[in-house]
Amino acid sequence: MKDFPAPKHPLMTLLDRQMVEACDVTAMAEFLLPMTETPESIREYAGRIGFAFEGYDDDSRELYVIPEVRRFVRTLTRVFPYWFHFCNKVDESLFVVMACLLPIASSSKSAGEVTSHFEAGNLSSVIHKLFTAVNGLYAHHGLTNEENDLMTSQVSSYMNTYMNG
Repeated sequence: MKDFPAPKHPLMTLLDRQMVEACDVTAMAEFLLPMTETPESIREYAGRIGFAFEGYDDDSRELYVIPEVRRFVRTLTRVFPYWFHFCNKVDESLFVVMACLLPIASSSKSAGEVTSHFEAGNLSSVIHKLFTAVNGLYAHHGLTNEENDLMTSQVSSYMNTYMNG
């Protein structure tokens, strides 16, 4: 993504298949939630989180259509809905989160390429829920309108670039 630089100190997290299939979000919640405790930690970890799902390299499906990945992300998001603030905006991490939260209407495979279609009308609901969570976090910890505007701008730019190809 050319609109903003990669984080200076990215935090890449490996989510192993066993944890995902067990839908055990405990370790991730224990890693992520302390980042939300103070204004300083919120600022320090802004845009730094990325993740990779380990053990799915041989699976031809996109991560966001794998039922276990979808369930894991949805469960983790109930505990930690602050992705717009903490996810980096340079790789597909935030896209995978959002795609996992959207209902899939259909998937098709043509010439070795899988295409998924999301149910119409749900993207705005997901965006609203994630922005509401971050706005509440900012308000609770006294982050400024300027900080909120910057985060909103970054998320908007990311979605325009990543969601539209």
